[in-house]
Amino acid sequence: PGGGASLAKPPLGRDDVIKKVAGVKIDDLNGFIEQYEVIMDSDPLPEYVLINFERTGRKYLTLLKPKPEKDRDPPPELSKAWVGVALQPVLGDLAEHLGDKQTTGFWITRVYPNTLAAESDLIVGDIITHLNGKRIKPTRSEDVGRFQRAVKKLDVEDKAEIRVVRTREPLTISLQLESTRVRPDEARRDHNRDFDMRVREVTFFDRVDKRWDDEVKGVIVLSLESAGWADLGGIRFGDLIQRIDDYPVTDLDSYRQAMERITEAEPERVVFYLLRGVRTRFQYIEPEWNPRVDEKESK
Repeated sequence: PGGGASLAKPPLGRDDVIKKVAGVKIDDLNGFIEQYEVIMDSDPLPEYVLINFERTGRKYLTLLKPKPEKDRDPPPELSKAWVGVALQPVLGDLAEHLGDKQTTGFWITRVYPNTLAAESDLIVGDIITHLNGKRIKPTRSEDVGRFQRAVKKLDVEDKAEIRVVRTREPLTISLQLESTRVRPDEARRDHNRDFDMRVREVTFFDRVDKRWDDEVKGVIVLSLESAGWADLGGIRFGDLIQRIDDYPVTDLDSYRQAMERITEAEPERVVFYLLRGVRTRFQYIEPEWNPRVDEKESK
């Protein structure tokens, strides 16, 4: 379900007999796999593949949209200025309960560790009201990103004057700006279609939220297909994969290399070493590998 065959019009189904793929006659399974590999090695990948098939004695045509084997990494964003704080909009009613209805702004909920903001005089509970003398205020609860968007318009090398209200008193703090950090939704990711699992790289914000130090490495499980190999093997959303069999996983690139080696070897059992919460787990998966071209037969 959700694959190219089921989404084709008309869709391919059980007991259909595939006769041609992209105009190439298919005589057996090896021929089908060879043509599949030719198509998937194409650059660029064709938008559609023409399939000739038979169903209950009738001959049909359909167009199948192939899916790339790997997700493409998003293009890296240019570094922009950032202040290492998390914020909550303070609107009129909340400002009034804090002592001054006119003191709308952005309440600092967290000063991120290991940032230039943490080295400054900013503290949790400050209400940011001005940036370089310009009033910055939210007009609705969804305006949480307004302050950081204003900061991004500045240069990373700049210093900024940030006016805050602390215990009802105004205070101006000079702060060196720094580069934005990759957010979880911007992180590079990978979709492995054999194991039906998506993972992404670990970000600065993951380390802060989960209190991981720099020694904790791996990739985070982003999603799993129901009843896929990874799901049936007990892997869960949010797990940190740190090793696959004998292959250490320190980042997305090493994860991809490990999965490629596993796919080439096609072992009967694959062991995933995971960090789930504060506990290390070992999950065993027994894949049912797809058939490959028999080189001797193909010759």
